[in-house]
Amino acid sequence: YGLDPVVTAPSVAYRVHLRGGEEVLVDSADKYPDPGAVEAVEEPFVEASVLAPFEATGGVMDLCQEARGEFVDMQATSEGRVRLQYNLPLAEVIT
Repeated sequence: YGLDPVVTAPSVAYRVHLRGGEEVLVDSADKYPDPGAVEAVEEPFVEASVLAPFEATGGVMDLCQEARGEFVDMQATSEGRVRLQYNLPLAEVIT
C-alpha cells in the first residue's frame, strides 16, 4: 500500500505507589511521576519454564541472568534435556 511501517518497542505497565497512598499505572517513560513522589514501583514478572538440551544449559542460564531473571529450579528430564525455571521481568521477555 506504499506505507512506511512505524515500529516501536512494546511496553509493559508498571504499578507505581506514590507517597500519600495513590497508585498509578505507568506504561511509558513520559508518564512516570516525579521521582520524589514515588514510594515504590512494582514490575510485572512471568514464571518461565525453558526446556533445552543439556549441553545448552549454561548458555540458557546466561541469557536468563542477563535478562534480570531470578533462578528458581533446574531439573533433568528424559533424553538429555533440562528444564530451567526462572522468574523473568515481562519487559525482558517481550522485547
